Amino acid sequence: MRPGRLAFLAFVLLAAALALQTWRLGRAEARAQVTALTRDSAEAAADSTRAASARVQAVLGAELAAVERRVVQQRQRADSLDRALGLERRARVRVELRADSLQAVATAAVMADSADSVRRARFDVREPPYTATADVALPRPPALGRLSLHVSLDPAPLEVRISCGASRDGIRAATVTAVGPRWLSLELASIEQDPAVCQAARGLPRKKKPLPWKEGLILVLGLRVLGLW
Repeated sequence: MRPGRLAFLAFVLLAAALALQTWRLGRAEARAQVTALTRDSAEAAADSTRAASARVQAVLGAELAAVERRVVQQRQRADSLDRALGLERRARVRVELRADSLQAVATAAVMADSADSVRRARFDVREPPYTATADVALPRPPALGRLSLHVSLDPAPLEVRISCGASRDGIRAATVTAVGPRWLSLELASIEQDPAVCQAARGLPRKKKPLPWKEGLILVLGLRVLGLW
């Protein structure tokens, strides 16, 4: 076989070997990322709503409180609401809010109407976050008494943050943090988001790996055959 043809064949074999090894490395890295993402989602599914760290609570002060929960990272599928909105959903957070019941005792002066002997009183209650006013009218029997009650609730600002943590095995864990007033009980019922929110759209950037010794040897031999070494 002519030297030129032999050199060309060696070059083709070298290129094929390098391409195959690069493909194998890419496949192995992709499988490792899928495995890591599956493990992360399993851990997130087992997580539940918890109070944020003492450091976070100190930053918020005495009026606010924060809760956290890990996010299940999975591809989002459009439902009827998404189609009606005409938008692509990337995350969905369901929050349950509860406020404690109002329990209060109030006193007020009683006034009587001499014309019909109806006794009346107004009661004002302020038990944060509640403001209540009750007007009571009690006529003589067998007439029915009447209570007019108005209860209002203070505004409850709620902030929800989706955050991405440090990379572990090529996957960044996602966490939702909800911040609201201390009198409001927050429960993060279910959380899910598309993996692309915290991961790069095509996976995390791959680190450049050193050329394996086998491929390095083939490269040296190929360059030698071609007279370039």
